[in-house]
Amino acid sequence: MADTQMLPVFAFAEEKQQAQELRTFLREKGAELSPNATDDVAQNALDLIKHCEVLGALDSDNEVEMILNSLCSLIVALPVDRALDAVQQFCQKLSSEAFSGQGWSSKAGAAVRVLSNLFHGFSNQPSWQHEIYIALVKLCARADLISELPTDVETLRKYFKAWNLTTDGERRVLRMIHEALVDGERTDAAAQVMIELLGTYTDADAGTAMTDAKECVRTAVVDPKSFSLDQLLRLRPVMQLEKGDPQMHAVLKLFAEGTLADYRQFVAKHPGFVQNTLRVDEDTLVRKMRLLTLMSMAEKNTVLTFDDISKQLDLTKGEELEEFIIEALQVKAISGKIDQIQDRLVITTYQNRSFGRAQWEQLQQRLATLSANLRTANANLQSVEQVEAA
Repeated sequence: MADTQMLPVFAFAEEKQQAQELRTFLREKGAELSPNATDDVAQNALDLIKHCEVLGALDSDNEVEMILNSLCSLIVALPVDRALDAVQQFCQKLSSEAFSGQGWSSKAGAAVRVLSNLFHGFSNQPSWQHEIYIALVKLCARADLISELPTDVETLRKYFKAWNLTTDGERRVLRMIHEALVDGERTDAAAQVMIELLGTYTDADAGTAMTDAKECVRTAVVDPKSFSLDQLLRLRPVMQLEKGDPQMHAVLKLFAEGTLADYRQFVAKHPGFVQNTLRVDEDTLVRKMRLLTLMSMAEKNTVLTFDDISKQLDLTKGEELEEFIIEALQVKAISGKIDQIQDRLVITTYQNRSFGRAQWEQLQQRLATLSANLRTANANLQSVEQVEAA
């Protein structure tokens, strides 16, 4: 049985009467159902679910949601041994093209809300939640609502543990979510999901992950918000790309460590790679490479002249350069101030393109300095208190 306390579904009639009313309604909307409900509640539910796609032709999204919720109330009343089939068929119907549209104000949006209710209602049946979640991913992807579905790595790990999935099962879910996030232009989240996917491979099967590794690199490289890519180079499947797909491995290393000049050399050497393999507009990658190059410059010197930035980033001094610097500040690639008088950029903080031993040592040093400053401040406060007390 479902956890009915988790379900905002209300039925004020007995199951057979409710099934009869739903049957009559669906028949009026064109469903080829027999006119009378049976005494078997489970069979009634299955019959109604089989024909619920006629709801997709209704004008009112609210009416669609109301009828679907009524169907839910029948499903949750079924005994466990009869409910699974109903849940599976309900998921199949609601994730089909019958429930169309985008956004919450659509039939697909109504179906998402109903399936979400069902998902939380079956918290005591985790394997069923797995079925419902898969349907939600498909439906949310089509309805442009994937950003509304919990797809962060920490939540997925909790789900996988509760669902007791095999490694292959986890990979199937992660691939599906990744595709949905990419289609929804959530490349930042998609990159994290793909990294999680590659983390499921070991030395024993890393060689079988070539396709996943390529897609992981592609997603991370084209994501305008991913600036630190060196961790990908340490993933076992990605390491395999050095021999299996040298160009893809080279472009990852380029975006992890290289500069704009290195990028342009790569493009000249491999024409068509950006368009055909990375499947992204080249201006997007040039913009990202400029940001990465600026971050590398900041790591070496926190005061940069406009002349130097202009030369390294191939930007004209003046409005074009200043607009780029403002953009870099807005996306938090760096933090700092523009010094117009001396034609320079004074950088206070910046994102690291890599985080290795040197960065850990730097962080340790900064924490030690902060700790010392706090001890000094505390000692000064105690001295002031002693003076005032005297």
